[in-house]
Amino acid sequence: MLLLTREGWTIEVEPSTWSEILLFLTKCGWKPSAPVHHLLANDFTMTGDIAQSLAAAGQIVLDETMKDPLAAYSVIKFDMGKFAEIVDFASEGEFIISRKV
Repeated sequence: MLLLTREGWTIEVEPSTWSEILLFLTKCGWKPSAPVHHLLANDFTMTGDIAQSLAAAGQIVLDETMKDPLAAYSVIKFDMGKFAEIVDFASEGEFIISRKV
C-alpha cells in the first residue's frame, strides 16, 4: 500500500492503482516536470508544481468523464472515486509518496 501524505491528510492507494493513474494521465498528455518513474519511488516528495499539474490534468479527465461516463468507463480501469480523491488531494500542493510499513 502507498501513502500520499501531507500534514493532517493521508490517502492510502494500491501501488497498481497509482501506477495506472500515472500511466493514464501521461497517455492523455500530462507531462510532469520529474520523470514518471520517480513518482513511483518510496519517499518521493511530489513538489507543488507537479502536484498542481497532476490535479489540473486529473480535473480535465473528471470533467470529460462527466460528459460521457459510459465511454470513459470503457477506457478507465481504475477506481474513479479514488482518482477523484487523489485529484482533490493533489490540488492542495506538495505531498510525500511512501510505502506503508
